[in-house]
Amino acid sequence: MSDMSNVETAVQLARIEGKIDLQTLEMGHLKQAIADQKSEVAAMRAELDTKANRDDLNDKVSKDDFGPVKTIVFGLVGLILIAVVGALIALVLPGHVG
Repeated sequence: MSDMSNVETAVQLARIEGKIDLQTLEMGHLKQAIADQKSEVAAMRAELDTKANRDDLNDKVSKDDFGPVKTIVFGLVGLILIAVVGALIALVLPGHVG
């Protein structure tokens, strides 16, 4: 009986060692896949950073684009100031009330 149990134990041990070898091989593949994913993420991050920097440069307003806006804003502010000054003059000079 002991010879039979030794043989069975040896067979079971061989199966376990085979499974361990398969698991070790699988772990090696998983480590390689993780390393590949990390390098892909790093490449994507670098690409996004480059694109974000390029978009930031394109989103800035140049002086040529700002010129008409500046003229309109200054015109409206001047108009409001003329109205305020006119109202103050109307308050100071009571003889010209209609």
